[in-house]
Amino acid sequence: MIRRVLLPLVLLAVAFLWAPQLLEATSNPCSALEQKTIALETGGNDLGTNVLENISGGALAEQLMRNKYKNLPVPVACALEYWKKSLRLAK
Repeated sequence: MIRRVLLPLVLLAVAFLWAPQLLEATSNPCSALEQKTIALETGGNDLGTNVLENISGGALAEQLMRNKYKNLPVPVACALEYWKKSLRLAK
């Protein structure tokens, strides 16, 4: 009985954390968050995305999420913010 509930929850947690980096083809959720943010702000300008990715590599998003969500691990905070932006929940 517990397996029926636990397995889907674990799979959802894994998808929540890894899907952003897979969808954005990055190495971590913070890089994926940076790419998503730039894409939304620039209307999908690939040049802007490539420039920031080469300069920051996710460090900027990591620091921002560390400050914004002090009680969450940084990768979880980046994934959470990524999904908020993807679903247009963040302003």
